[in-house]
Amino acid sequence: MNYLSHRHRALIVGVASLIVVASPTSFASVANAQPATPPVGVAADASEDFRVFVGTWRAHATQLDVHTDRSASMSFAVPYADTNPVNLTFQFITITVGATNFEATAQVVGSNSPGFFPAGQTWTLVLNASDGVITPTFDGQGWIELCGPNTTNAPNWCGATPPPVVIAPGALQYLDGFVGTWGAHEQSLEVRPDGTATWNYADLTKSPDGSWGHSPSGDVELQFISTTLPGLQDVVVAAVQVMSSTSPGDLPIGQVEKLVLNADNTITPTLNGEEGLTLCGPKSPPNWCGA
Repeated sequence: MNYLSHRHRALIVGVASLIVVASPTSFASVANAQPATPPVGVAADASEDFRVFVGTWRAHATQLDVHTDRSASMSFAVPYADTNPVNLTFQFITITVGATNFEATAQVVGSNSPGFFPAGQTWTLVLNASDGVITPTFDGQGWIELCGPNTTNAPNWCGATPPPVVIAPGALQYLDGFVGTWGAHEQSLEVRPDGTATWNYADLTKSPDGSWGHSPSGDVELQFISTTLPGLQDVVVAAVQVMSSTSPGDLPIGQVEKLVLNADNTITPTLNGEEGLTLCGPKSPPNWCGA
């Protein structure tokens, strides 16, 4: 199973959650639908495909949790429903592998809002492999996107809260070496004692002529989640999570990046797998970074 298809599968699951924000008129046929017979469930030979769906998926005011037994639960709030929050349970029925996406069907098996979301109704869930988000289809209409475990390049993380930051006890014991203001040509990094940081840079992707001088400013808010000594006592490696970004297509919210504090008191950032310009601080060699 290649990496791309693995991402596709993971995204399909969340599709169910996206359906929740459809307009009241689009649910007219749902209210009149007759309950279906209990779903058979995903066939055994599709269980491996299903595993990548397992996890928590979010959009604005919406959360979908997909479980290992091929069931799912979803909670959301809509003003026109007959109760709030709406709580649904699903059973996945089929999973089809396509050339660039995965398509799944999931049936409602429990609902506290049967007037709009009756038991027995079936959704089609389509996973988009290019950005790792799910676009659900219900009654032939697509709804808002849902972000999940393998989402990348999703602006504002689908309008939901980014993945929670988990910092293990003692994980920031080497943070002090990073604290301070660092700079390079057309960029700066401010690291604070609480482990938060702000990166300001010239966003070349938005420059009208590709030059530094005409590039607008971009900002990224970071949270340090770990600092380690990888066997070299003069090098500290930090993992930082993107909390907000003015260019989420380049640095998606929730993505984890790497900063290396070198022996000469410079920082080497690695973003999207590529090394960036070296950053200098007060104790760095003079005129080393061109800041």
